[in-house]
Amino acid sequence: MSVRLLFWAGATVLLISRPSQAQDAPPATVPPNFSASAPGIGFASPSIGFSSPNIGYAAPRIEFVSPAMTDEELAFAPKPPAPPPPAVKGLEVTEVEGGVRYTLSADILFDFDKATLRPKATQALEAMSSDVRQRFAQPRFLVDGYTDSKGSDSYNMKLSLRRAAAVKDYLTGKANFPAETVQTEGRGEASPVAANETSDGKDDPEGRQKNRRVEILVKAVE
Repeated sequence: MSVRLLFWAGATVLLISRPSQAQDAPPATVPPNFSASAPGIGFASPSIGFSSPNIGYAAPRIEFVSPAMTDEELAFAPKPPAPPPPAVKGLEVTEVEGGVRYTLSADILFDFDKATLRPKATQALEAMSSDVRQRFAQPRFLVDGYTDSKGSDSYNMKLSLRRAAAVKDYLTGKANFPAETVQTEGRGEASPVAANETSDGKDDPEGRQKNRRVEILVKAVE
């Protein structure tokens, strides 16, 4: 306890103060061997699983069938471009009205005065057959054999017919075209494409070679 005298405005004031118990209390101490542990707090989040449903989609099958074209529509329909002619020695390809003419040199196909196909003839005939199949779905053939002017007319006619028949045998055999679609003709020395003699009457070997030939006219089956 403390006592104070305070003089204020000619009067004497006695102040008595008592110290708080908190000031007089001894400081707190921790007892020996004291331990404290916070309570264990655990948190388990819930297990959340998500499985997406199996979704399948099948697109509908759409088929489009165009109606068949009439003969009149086919006549005016654009034609596909013709394939390039095969580049084979002794074979010429010429487009004509309604078909294609194949000209094969007889010197490539046959030995002199013979009607048996030479082994070298196979390349030209294979190229021609392949070209025919590219151009025609159902072809028909007219095979014409020709000779030069040497020999008699009757002999050349028979020789040219035998040569045309040899080409037909190839077409209906190895090339596998139907026999009923192949016709043959022997023309002999008729319709030469070049002169057999020069202007001064001498023999023209180059001209004769051009005349010894087999022409095959191919058209579509009607």
